[in-house]
Amino acid sequence: MALIKSRLNIGLIIGENSHNFLSFDEYAEHFLLPFSPRFCNIDFSISSLNSIGIKHIVIFVRRDKDIVLDYLVRGWPDMRFYVFDYIDIKEKFTEFLSDFSKDYVPERVIIMKGNYPIWFHIDSIKPHLLKSLNVGIKTRYGNKILYCGLVLDMKIFLRKYESFFMEESSLDVDLIEKIVKEFSIPSVEANGYVMPFNSLREYYDVHMGMIKDYLTLDKFNAYIPVRGNTSIVNSSMIGKGAHVKNIIFGENVEINGVVENSVIFSNVKIRRHAIIKNSLILPGNHIGSNAVIINSIIDEYSGDSSQPNIESHAVIGSESASRVNDNFSEILNFGVTLIGKDVRIPSGLKVGANCFIDSFVSYPLLKSRKVLRDGSSILNKGNN
Repeated sequence: MALIKSRLNIGLIIGENSHNFLSFDEYAEHFLLPFSPRFCNIDFSISSLNSIGIKHIVIFVRRDKDIVLDYLVRGWPDMRFYVFDYIDIKEKFTEFLSDFSKDYVPERVIIMKGNYPIWFHIDSIKPHLLKSLNVGIKTRYGNKILYCGLVLDMKIFLRKYESFFMEESSLDVDLIEKIVKEFSIPSVEANGYVMPFNSLREYYDVHMGMIKDYLTLDKFNAYIPVRGNTSIVNSSMIGKGAHVKNIIFGENVEINGVVENSVIFSNVKIRRHAIIKNSLILPGNHIGSNAVIINSIIDEYSGDSSQPNIESHAVIGSESASRVNDNFSEILNFGVTLIGKDVRIPSGLKVGANCFIDSFVSYPLLKSRKVLRDGSSILNKGNN
């Protein structure tokens, strides 16, 4: 008796090359760049695909495919992910398609970008999908029209995927728009939350604006749940002596200091008498007592956070900047200081405005400094 194969659609998430985000560029295609207090960019695309029942999702990455796969498997345990880097496409991905077709009949592939938040209700365009096998999905961002999704007949995809995706240089173009134009595919405008930030400043400004707009995101999340298959218990705590004003925060956050006009991501600890204003504190950081952080972005910390990595009495950022960054004047010119990944800031170090401390800079090197004037940088030689 012949086995009847299941007919289904599969998802494909792609990215684009990103530059001039300094330590943020270490996130492969920005897929795992934290966005909002709780999630990463790629979670929004997955939630859109999940909302229409897609359970098999392919991701193309430049590097770190094991890290991306590990994150997705832990965050979305009920879905199946297949992660390939661009050098795998010709052989391993082709082999995957052959094996996949033994069990399923893939009818369409839904391509989405995952390098910035793309979050909309694909089911709302169902009438258009009944009229055409191929549909481009576009949305408005300000005065721009962006192509952020594409529903493509599997036959076209199988015929053209190598030429579209095989070269890593394809990340430098808008592939979805390119395919839409090449095949004269009709497109439809979908409402949703799309935030294609193009600079470190836009990333910072979006999060500062999010403090006012967070209710909008919560309403959208009610019918397109992000990471809907994971039970999230908010175990965050605001201590008795803490003072908070105009902030949003993620899970497993402890606040015992003063925090104003800031976004505190998940798994952050803030000790007593610390002061944080107008800043983004990304996951894993532990802010010591009497530390001061103003107009700054503190990138992720993945080390042992049982003790502060921003030590007591450290000062990062300033209310005003006297100069732009000496090394990165086109990036750090808006008064915000960036501390890279896995950096420990010694007690008593004073870091000015528009400064950059590179990811993984050694603690002894920072320990040898007392003051970092406005516009200064400390670079990790290994990243040069």
